[in-house]
Amino acid sequence: MEGKEISGLNEEADLFDIIAHHVTSGQYKDGWDEDKWEQQMEEHPLFMTKAPEGELPPLVEAIAQIKYDEESDNLIELANNYKDDGNENFRLKKYRWAVDCYRKALECKVKDNQLNSILFNNRASANFHLENYRSSMLDALQAIKLNPDNKKATLRAVECMMKLEKYQFCVDFCSKSKFSSELTSYKTKALESLKRIERDERKAKAEERKIKLQQEEIKLAVEKRKINYSGSLFIASHPAAEGHHVHLNDQGELIWPVLFVYPEFGQSDFIESFNENDSFDQHFSAMFPLNEDHPNWDVDRKYRPDNLKVAFQDARSGQIYPFKLTRKLKSILTDPKFIIISAIPTFIVVSNDKSFQS
Repeated sequence: MEGKEISGLNEEADLFDIIAHHVTSGQYKDGWDEDKWEQQMEEHPLFMTKAPEGELPPLVEAIAQIKYDEESDNLIELANNYKDDGNENFRLKKYRWAVDCYRKALECKVKDNQLNSILFNNRASANFHLENYRSSMLDALQAIKLNPDNKKATLRAVECMMKLEKYQFCVDFCSKSKFSSELTSYKTKALESLKRIERDERKAKAEERKIKLQQEEIKLAVEKRKINYSGSLFIASHPAAEGHHVHLNDQGELIWPVLFVYPEFGQSDFIESFNENDSFDQHFSAMFPLNEDHPNWDVDRKYRPDNLKVAFQDARSGQIYPFKLTRKLKSILTDPKFIIISAIPTFIVVSNDKSFQS
């Protein structure tokens, strides 16, 4: 093969000359081994099914140039080459590579609706395995447009519609499809899903109306008691209070989320349900027991129901107002100086040997 320029390979005759030389130049000097024929075929540049690693041998590169020659007049052959590679990658579950191969095949823009329909559907299948359901659906629909008899594309399109929860679209598509009788199960499932969505929406709206009525009832109860508040009564800014807000019990009593702050230790306690008719010492007795359940941050056990001070701060003036632990929550909330901020009544607690600081 001396003096033979492979990079300039253009003619089919040149290719067979090179192959003939490759076979007779000692490649199989020990003869053809029937027991290793698959391996030897795979090693031969003309028959190998996958590219070798590293730099391509001249013969392999020449064959690849012919196989994927975009200047070739036979674009259908080029598109089929890409399609075959895509199918092989799909078989090996290399779906991203398969998508790329089908894309290159479609970029050949051959005037063959049958082939293009197959290519679109094949790419739809690869995208489906990648969970790219929207891309898969669009490709399947394009495949059907090019060939209405493409049953595989029809089934793929319907599967994607269900995955994308496009139930009404699925019902309409199944009804109009020439394969409508074979799509009955999909249409039935889509209709059931539409009914479920409508039912859930009705429930959600009914629940929304119920909550709105409850909130209006709570607002009236708060206003009747002349309790001052700033912002919403139902949206708390404190992370611990998320999802908790004032509500009415069956006896018409207001149940509040309450926050206790301990500035001496930089600690706080969140109480989910504090009945407006409960006194503070009732809760402190449960919060500061003199046993192993006592808060570990109070090492000296100074925080006891008989050794505590409690106060609230006027949000307008900043003035702090202490009060007795025997007071009920309702009596404090109705104090004109008290303002509930961000849905949570907040109180300051210190031990008896400490003083409140504004």
